[in-house]
Amino acid sequence: MTSVEVADKSTNTLRSLSSQIYQSPHKPIQGSSTSLSSSSLSLQSGSVYEPSSESLHETNMISKELLVKVEIFKIENNSRFYLGLPKSEFFFIKLLQEELEVPIEQIYIVLKKIRTDDQFVRLGTDFALSTSGVSNIFSKTLPKMATKLNELIFWPEKSKIQRVLPRQFQTYYKDVEAIIDCFEIQVERPSAAYQQALTWSNYKTCNTCKYLVSSTPNGLINFISEGFGGRTSDVEIIKQSGYLTVVPENATVMTDRGFKQVAGLFQKKKVNLVRPPSVTSTRKMTKDEVRQSKLVAALRIHIERLIRRIREFRMLGPHATTDHNLVPLLEHIVIVACGLINLQGPLIQ
Repeated sequence: MTSVEVADKSTNTLRSLSSQIYQSPHKPIQGSSTSLSSSSLSLQSGSVYEPSSESLHETNMISKELLVKVEIFKIENNSRFYLGLPKSEFFFIKLLQEELEVPIEQIYIVLKKIRTDDQFVRLGTDFALSTSGVSNIFSKTLPKMATKLNELIFWPEKSKIQRVLPRQFQTYYKDVEAIIDCFEIQVERPSAAYQQALTWSNYKTCNTCKYLVSSTPNGLINFISEGFGGRTSDVEIIKQSGYLTVVPENATVMTDRGFKQVAGLFQKKKVNLVRPPSVTSTRKMTKDEVRQSKLVAALRIHIERLIRRIREFRMLGPHATTDHNLVPLLEHIVIVACGLINLQGPLIQ
């Protein structure tokens, strides 16, 4: 038999099977040992099995419970990835649940949203809830959690800071108690022209909210400001954030060159400011100034590493854009992230 004849025979066979499949459901397929008649689908009683609405509802509920249990298992076995919390500090979740008196699932929903920036639709699927239900849980539970986690952000005593002072600081800047810097989070462009101008950042070339963050030399966050519009200057943030009321007198704070104009504010508070020497086009830096500039830059890198930890929470990531509906909650999100970072352990051992 030639290849053409084989192909024709195969085509005819497929056509024959196709015509039999699409014929009346009560007529069995010719040449088939298994009949597709209704009698083959019947139970011994002679009636076709149709699950009741109650059994379907019960099965659906069991499936949802299993889905939620699997999700909780994943979170609790990899809490650093899903929540931003080390497994060694997982006991804090239980304490938080007791303080807030809410189901553990609600705490997981809020923390997972901040950490992974999953859509509310996906979180609803993971926890067997509606999209609106998850959104309501997030907006209502987040402020309560931020109030509790804000207690983890505090200024330690100078003796305790020096006790864990990293080796890099001990030689030249052993009196430094804090390093400060600002970071920005992109937000959707507001509809009002005034708000667009207020949040526009020339540095990021987009609309942002700006925060002042302060940390001890070993990476403990000891201050986080409220959010300011992206166009707000560093001087205004220092004035309005309340940082000068928190920093102790005679403390030493390390900054970069961008905070040059705030030196007078710190002097009034009797706070020593350590920053790289100023650079001008009319004067060449001396060797000592170059050496000092490199040294301060090498130590200030730790505040950049801390900000990178904040960016690991994807709602605050470098490429994340906060939805305009979530902008009122952004300050709470930042506080929760900073509180969890203080539970992650020091940046420098």
